[in-house]
Amino acid sequence: MPALLLAFLVAVATVCVPRTVVGATIVFEHSGVGSGTLGSRRFFELPFTITAVGNTSNRTIETGSDPSWPGFPIYHTPHELAAIAIAGLGEFVFFTPTETFVDSNGLVGFKRASLRGFDLFVGPYGVSELAGWAMLSGTTEVSGIGELDYWQATRYGSVDTKGGPLQFHNSSRTVPTRFRATIIPEPSTLVLCAIATLIAATQRTTIRLYKSVSFLPHWRRAGRK
Repeated sequence: MPALLLAFLVAVATVCVPRTVVGATIVFEHSGVGSGTLGSRRFFELPFTITAVGNTSNRTIETGSDPSWPGFPIYHTPHELAAIAIAGLGEFVFFTPTETFVDSNGLVGFKRASLRGFDLFVGPYGVSELAGWAMLSGTTEVSGIGELDYWQATRYGSVDTKGGPLQFHNSSRTVPTRFRATIIPEPSTLVLCAIATLIAATQRTTIRLYKSVSFLPHWRRAGRK
């Protein structure tokens, strides 16, 4: 996602969203390739990056016992703001509430908000670096194979954005996927950087929207649905 939009999202979430508990701002980046529709526009196999801003003080823990899913506990962080950049189409803020989750095995994903909200973009699968990550710190960038699912508006409800309803076609663990989380420790410094970025961006005539996503070998691993 272009630095301008990222700086804007983080600055707004840090300064304008009221909080009763002070925590650290955390930025999640979910990248992949997909096909689908945005409003009335169709797109095919375009790289995209979802950038979402949350706060560690809002993290919740889902505990349970399910023989079919050994990934408990599952950590959830709701997004104060989220947006998607789709190569060649533009950048669009999500209106539908969303969150990022990770289970104890390190499976991470982007989903509709609420404990029972449907997963939307899950992966990468089988990444040992995220096992035990509790969403209170940043991560290195990890990559692998993920999947897009549960986007059908008629069955699960519309995922609304500034560009219109967004619906990806389902994919069964075939999406080249990247994920990274970054902690933003100092809100005051962040705001200054955001303002500087905005000023610099006004002097540019174009902003590059494409973010390359390398296709990876297809492999399968059982995981969250």
